[in-house]
Amino acid sequence: MPLLSFEDVGVERVAARRRVRILDRVTFSIESGETLGLVGESGCGKSTLAKTALGLIPASSGTIRFQGTDVTHSKRFTRDIAARMQMVFQDTGSALNPRQTILSALETPLAVRGVQRAVRRTRIAEVLDQVRLPADVLYRHPHALSGGQRQRVGIARAILLRPDLIICDEPISSLDIPIQAQILNLLTDLQRTYGLAYLFISHDLRAINYLSDRVAVMYRGRIVEILRQAEFRSGARHPYTRTLFAFVPGQGRAQAALSVSDPSVEAISDAGCRFRQRCPLASELCHRAEPELISIGVNHSVACHHAASVETPAALIREAAE
Repeated sequence: MPLLSFEDVGVERVAARRRVRILDRVTFSIESGETLGLVGESGCGKSTLAKTALGLIPASSGTIRFQGTDVTHSKRFTRDIAARMQMVFQDTGSALNPRQTILSALETPLAVRGVQRAVRRTRIAEVLDQVRLPADVLYRHPHALSGGQRQRVGIARAILLRPDLIICDEPISSLDIPIQAQILNLLTDLQRTYGLAYLFISHDLRAINYLSDRVAVMYRGRIVEILRQAEFRSGARHPYTRTLFAFVPGQGRAQAALSVSDPSVEAISDAGCRFRQRCPLASELCHRAEPELISIGVNHSVACHHAASVETPAALIREAAE
């Protein structure tokens, strides 16, 4: 039984008097102790997915299950379930109360659950050591800490309640490269210690490749491919996934391929594959019908009409990225 599963989950909002789909029939699962990486361009719905998993944004359709329990509607998020799913934010500084000391920020989630003061202090000292922070940070305010220290505080707060799943939403994007590596190694160590599962959201393909067991690729509100990390570079069958890696490790040109500023992309109608106007393999079928996410192998699903029969030529993918 998966730890967390989404089954055809949709999220809509009203904009300019019309309904806009933010997530569209999103389907995936996370097993206990594994890391599922989630990658996609800015604005594709990754953070919305994270907040929907936590019950912060209601699903308009579909089913969300946590350890087999239907938690689709936020009212079903009991205190117990909420404690077992925690989140590490991109900017922990903005998630911390600037008027609170770090000690107060860490004590609060334990106190509201009735944990006694002595036990709280013992557990806080424990997790502080695990995230490699000195004890004196407890008496500082968030503004007195470096970005890396604040992110470690965010991780400490997430593991305090001994969760089964931590959702990491761009946890290293605002950090310097040496600090990014330290945070990734810390997450790996904590996973081994606690048997944690991660939903690791990032636009950094190197971080996704380093930390993930499987990778889910999102494009304009849909999961278009899910595959094992070992296949991410060479075994991807969706043209968009291949485009992501077209220029790695340089990544400068690859980031251009992730831009959402192309007006032709925004003009795509509901009919057909949403990647068709950027895809070098687009056919008449792609313009007419949107492909479903189907299994094409062990731990490998893809939403592409041509995935099973066409090996995407590298030259054409490079052309799509330019």
